[in-house]
Amino acid sequence: MNILDKLPIDKVITEYEIIPTDIKLLGGFENNVLECIGQDKSIVLKFYTTQKYSIERIKAELNWIRHLQGADVIVTSPIPTINGELIVTACNIFNQKYHVVAYEKAKGTPVNDMNSNEWDDHLFYIWGKTMGKMHVAAKSFQFSNDIFKTLQWNKEDIIVSPPELGKTIHSQWNKFISQMKQFPKDPHSYGFIHHDLHQQNFYLDHNELVLFDFGDGIFHWFANDIAISLYHAIQSIQANEQKKRKEFAMTFLSSFIRGYMRANQLNEKSLLKIPFFINYRQIYSYVYFINYLSVEQKKQVQVTNMLKKMKNNIEKHIPYLNINDNDIKSLL
Repeated sequence: MNILDKLPIDKVITEYEIIPTDIKLLGGFENNVLECIGQDKSIVLKFYTTQKYSIERIKAELNWIRHLQGADVIVTSPIPTINGELIVTACNIFNQKYHVVAYEKAKGTPVNDMNSNEWDDHLFYIWGKTMGKMHVAAKSFQFSNDIFKTLQWNKEDIIVSPPELGKTIHSQWNKFISQMKQFPKDPHSYGFIHHDLHQQNFYLDHNELVLFDFGDGIFHWFANDIAISLYHAIQSIQANEQKKRKEFAMTFLSSFIRGYMRANQLNEKSLLKIPFFINYRQIYSYVYFINYLSVEQKKQVQVTNMLKKMKNNIEKHIPYLNINDNDIKSLL
């Protein structure tokens, strides 16, 4: 079945005056992001399953986006329906409900990997500076008490790991969780983060990053946000090229942290947690995939091989990236 047949297109075609013959799939983890033409311009439709996202959660995300705009962070704005609504609730033929939000299409161009001409120190500097501005903005943003409680890192569904992990990974996962529970929280090192600011979640436009996809935002340590960006940036180099990966990581972090510090100050103790969060991201990603990949996705050869490699590396304690405290100190 075509993915478009699984999403409730008919209702949003009316709500946004979309040209039905000009709809294409952009992707998204659940194949839930579409690009189309509506109200005389390109728009991006994101379908949020009601199982995972409440109306209140999406409203908080939209308020956060509005707050970032006031903090000199360039983001894609939500677009109202013809009736002025920012959120549409729709239901498809399988009775799966979705909340739908339309966003402006980001200006600029994608910068997906090291083959891009823009994949350089200057990009990494801008990337870091942009994240620093987001973290500064997080310190002045107010969530409702209910949303604040549900968006804490230890309230995610995956924190209670599924039995499919196996004993070894389950044990390692719990060790990471236990360690983080001991980490101090203060407004200078802990707050609301993007939680997925990799190179496919922004465009480059005239020396500025245009950010999108804030659906994974959560309260966590700022150092984790930095580690996540490095975790995904390093995927531009083959996993077996460990020397190149280490060299790239040091180059990336040197520029990224320099840019970050222009916007927000993060102390050395916090930055030294980056290696920890790099390895945490590896096991987090594996647990996330086990939880949220569909049965169809897990059957794909490429996905099966990826999960096997991840499982092997985690069970054998193979670090995702060989950097340590001294490497981080050398950059400060």
